[in-house]
Amino acid sequence: MRTKQFTLILLLALLLPYATHADVVSIGDGQTFSQSPFYTWDNQSWDEEIYPMSAFEGPCIINSVSYNNLGVYAMMFPAPAVASSLKIYLGERTTATHSSDTDWTPLSDLTLVYSHENVVIGAECGWVDYAFDEPFTYEHTGNLVIVIACVYGFSPWDINVYASSFSDNGNVTLHRELSTDPSISGIPEYPTGAGLLSSQFANIQLNVNQAVITCHSPKNLAVSDITSSSAMLTWTPGIGTSAWDVYVTDGEAPSPETTPTATAITTTNYTLTGLNSLTNYSAFIRSNCGGGDVSTWKSVGFLTALDIGGNGTLGTPFLLYTKDDIDEFSRGLTQGFDTEGKYFKVMSDIEEITTPIVGGFRGDLNGNNHTITLNLEGEGNLALFTWLGDDASIHDLTVDGYVHSTNGCAAGFVAAGYGIQFKENVSITDCINRASIATDSDYAGGFVGNGWYIIHSNIVNCVNRGNISASGDLVGGILGNSLGFEVRGCINRGNVMGGSICGGIAGKMQDASIINCANYGQVTCSDKGGGIVGEKGGGYVGNCYNRGALSFGTNSGGISGYNWNLSHIENCYNAGAMTASNTTNCGALSGFNRIETYTTAHCHNNYYLEGTYSVAYGTESDMSGTHSYTSFTQAGNLTDWTLAEPILNTTDLLTVLNLFASENDGYVQWYDDIYGNNNYFPTFDQGMPQGLAIIPNPIVMAPRPIGAWMQGEQVTLSNTSQEDLQVTDIDFDNPFFVVDESLGEINFPFSILSGESRDVFVSTDVEATLQPGTLEGLLAVVWNQIHIELADIEVLNYMPVSPDVVELAAEVTTLPQTFTQSTADLYDNYKLPGNKPDAADAVYQLVFSETTLFNAEVTEGSNVKLALYAEDFAGRPGPMADNYIGAIGIGNNGQYSISIGGDNPITNLMVMPGTYYLVVSTTSPQYTLQISTNELPLPLQAAFVAPIDGATGITSPVQLQWQLGSFTSEYQLLIGTTYPPNEVLVDWTTELAESYVVDNLHNNQIYFWRVNERNASGTTNGSVWGFTTTLNIPSGLHANTPIHIGDDVLLEWNAVSGRAIVGYNVYQDGEKINEAPITATEYIV
Repeated sequence: MRTKQFTLILLLALLLPYATHADVVSIGDGQTFSQSPFYTWDNQSWDEEIYPMSAFEGPCIINSVSYNNLGVYAMMFPAPAVASSLKIYLGERTTATHSSDTDWTPLSDLTLVYSHENVVIGAECGWVDYAFDEPFTYEHTGNLVIVIACVYGFSPWDINVYASSFSDNGNVTLHRELSTDPSISGIPEYPTGAGLLSSQFANIQLNVNQAVITCHSPKNLAVSDITSSSAMLTWTPGIGTSAWDVYVTDGEAPSPETTPTATAITTTNYTLTGLNSLTNYSAFIRSNCGGGDVSTWKSVGFLTALDIGGNGTLGTPFLLYTKDDIDEFSRGLTQGFDTEGKYFKVMSDIEEITTPIVGGFRGDLNGNNHTITLNLEGEGNLALFTWLGDDASIHDLTVDGYVHSTNGCAAGFVAAGYGIQFKENVSITDCINRASIATDSDYAGGFVGNGWYIIHSNIVNCVNRGNISASGDLVGGILGNSLGFEVRGCINRGNVMGGSICGGIAGKMQDASIINCANYGQVTCSDKGGGIVGEKGGGYVGNCYNRGALSFGTNSGGISGYNWNLSHIENCYNAGAMTASNTTNCGALSGFNRIETYTTAHCHNNYYLEGTYSVAYGTESDMSGTHSYTSFTQAGNLTDWTLAEPILNTTDLLTVLNLFASENDGYVQWYDDIYGNNNYFPTFDQGMPQGLAIIPNPIVMAPRPIGAWMQGEQVTLSNTSQEDLQVTDIDFDNPFFVVDESLGEINFPFSILSGESRDVFVSTDVEATLQPGTLEGLLAVVWNQIHIELADIEVLNYMPVSPDVVELAAEVTTLPQTFTQSTADLYDNYKLPGNKPDAADAVYQLVFSETTLFNAEVTEGSNVKLALYAEDFAGRPGPMADNYIGAIGIGNNGQYSISIGGDNPITNLMVMPGTYYLVVSTTSPQYTLQISTNELPLPLQAAFVAPIDGATGITSPVQLQWQLGSFTSEYQLLIGTTYPPNEVLVDWTTELAESYVVDNLHNNQIYFWRVNERNASGTTNGSVWGFTTTLNIPSGLHANTPIHIGDDVLLEWNAVSGRAIVGYNVYQDGEKINEAPITATEYIV
């Protein structure tokens, strides 16, 4: 920011004079000049200035504000700048100055009084008046704040106004300027960071009318505890007030005559309920002084939360179970839901994601070792996320499927950065991409397509298995293009193909490093290709190797293709066969090192397998920074690799790699590949014998109850070979052991990819007659039909006692009731929902003869989990983490809520008639459990979501959306053209839904609709809502033949769907030219 200001007249007075006239309040008579408050040089500005309440005689109505314009550079000649958006806010604050450079006046304490587009500023010199759209009531309870918020295109001029200074009164002005275009930057208008302070303020004239304020407005409005359906509103009372009215809306602001949502509230907080998820609401508050005397409305805006399980904290993250959850997640980002510091957790494999998640995720996404399958094809940037915001973290997630963009960036995880605004501190860790990635344009990568504007970020311990291709350039197995993404500990096993600038790990890397990485995939491109990276400018490629086959044109190499700007390529080897067009700029290690003034690439301590290519470096490369390189061959044992000449006083490849690595922090140790997993070349992980490994081995199972079901013990089958394998059978030598398929049926044979694993679950036969004590056996896994892997298996069987298991559940016959239970004879038998540790658990059986509200609480005990299950366990054999009846559970009518996490207590959970099991878990030696019920109230009234009540211009078909009220067992949907509606769309049903598509509606017709609800306590009739339809206009009108003078023209269009119509009319120059309605979708003119 540049400040152009000169003192024209020296002010000697210590106190600023204020002149008050009958209808004008003038503040400031200084003769300095300043860019404040308009700042026309930059794209976006926010300027707030505090004017003392002593300048006013009392309360008043402010109608406009004027500024004394000096013109360009205060040279007294006009030079207009156009503000694409100019907004003026007024407010009051108790402090006379800003205490710090982040002491912005809360937006809830400001009122927007002027909002215009394409406003010309500086077109004339002298006083320029800005008449407010709505007058502002200044109550004279604090100092006046005036905010000028501007958005500009480029302006070559600085527009100045006359200003004054508080020589002894501190920082009255605080402003922020941004040179970034806000239309692409995503930066909000209201500032959140630090600004610039000043003791100078613009001279102003205010057009006012004196007023008498008898009822002062509330202040310091705030919203907290925001959920998907509720929020807590708080405020500070205005002077002499003790009651308030509240109005909440997602539409227009209230007028003085608007009926409040709640009236005469006597506390300074109010809980807003019945809200819709991901909806921008405005909460308005006014003081109610009685007898019709009310203050002006004050407002604060907020966005409701996601409608998925959890609350986004580390302990209770948002839970993603289904595609609908992913869609809600994406919708939240689009609506501006703030994910900074929020936690998300994938709870199951999710398939058929057909649209990417958009909007700049800034939280933590824990894949929880699950898979999300993408089916993305079309225009634009495509990936699981189109872009990420600062501090985003994705970990422990697998992406599968396919991604194909016809004109944008493509990747498995992140398509690109966001415009030209840098994002930083992004991390992708311990993830796998199996999806095939393709674009008909530039930029493709397994994890990131174009990371050019993502800096100070990293991809760590990730594996790509998908094939990556682009018709254009910049393609990599891990990422296509990067300015600041460090890649560490990653492996590419997919094939990479593109036009130019392609690499097994990255297409292009500038000022970022690739460390401890390996490529096994084939890389094909015409120019600037590399086994690890195609083009490298700055940063390091260190401790890496390539084993993939390479097919290149020019400027290409086995490790790096084209190097410049102090790139460091060190301690790497290439063992992949390479073909290239020439040796002048292609080599087994690097193709071309470009020399620049004072800089060149530094390539040293690198090695290549003899025969992979005829030269190590392109013969025209600058070699001034290149040394210590040679070929190697296999000698003696399979793992013995000998250098053609000694380096670091040794000719052993493994030794020289480790000597260099030991001197560089962050470089991992190398090992002999004694099992042949890396074709006996040096490797980062000594690994295991090739084949199938059973983990753990031996298998020591947790104690299991005799004659009772318990979820099986997890056993991991890991493929340690270089090739995929098939498991053809699993068997035991002891018939008392079985494979538990309660978490998913096993169909033989099944495949396990190279380097990956699959979990199976082992249990004992519930029906078998067993004796207490230790049971031993042998697990045999047959793979590729002829190989067998064995593991010893052992379990302690015990005889359970009540209430340890479902089969011996304690019967609860009367309510309320309190139980005190020792856990000495109880075992951990079930995996319950929630983040607390599983521990000794107990089971209670309850039978309800009518719908009721259920309550349970453990008042004594640590790490408590409570979960209620229907008798059929949602089709499962027993209690699990995902068949629990949650806080919005419907009971045993076939719908089961997914758990949001084993809560204690359970409060007012509606349950239908039937048998239930309550499972309690605690790490304490004893617990106290209280169980009770409440009478079921009538259902709460349903709330509409869309279309909004009174909406017009609705075309058929229309999707009706609503939110059912709590305690609903059945619902009914009615529609009609009379009030109230009586046509039944959905008759009473227990299959609860919150949307319905209506078609075949008439044109220009008012329709009314309502949702009625009922339960065992009675019926709640819903409010009646309405909307008005309009004409459905046919789409796709075109002439499918060339048009020549005198020829007939065949017009065709798409048929209107979802609407009963007689036909179509065709108009030429405003006149209808067909005699009868056209029933086809074509017409000859």
